[in-house]
Amino acid sequence: MATKDKAKKKKIARGITSGIAYIQASFNNTIITITDKAGNVIAWSAPGCVGYSGSKKSTPFAAQIAATDAARKAKEVGVKVRGLCEGPGFWQRVGNSGASGSRNSDNFN
Repeated sequence: MATKDKAKKKKIARGITSGIAYIQASFNNTIITITDKAGNVIAWSAPGCVGYSGSKKSTPFAAQIAATDAARKAKEVGVKVRGLCEGPGFWQRVGNSGASGSRNSDNFN
């Protein structure tokens, strides 16, 4: 009996037009999570997801690439992003996050 391959449907966030980017920056890693206003995760990324390992994950450049990857995933769904951030080393991590089309909020944690 042969198995049928089902085509994957593209995920579409219905009714979600804006999201919040939470950036948790520690000394060893950076995790970027994009949620809707209710807190449901739309997209997420980390330097390990984009190919960095070991001590390279803790660099600001790796965090920038991960933030761009998360923003790209959210844009594919059709979500515009604004940012909230927490953790030490935040300013070093998101110095160039504006390149992905996002904007930072004034209310940082």
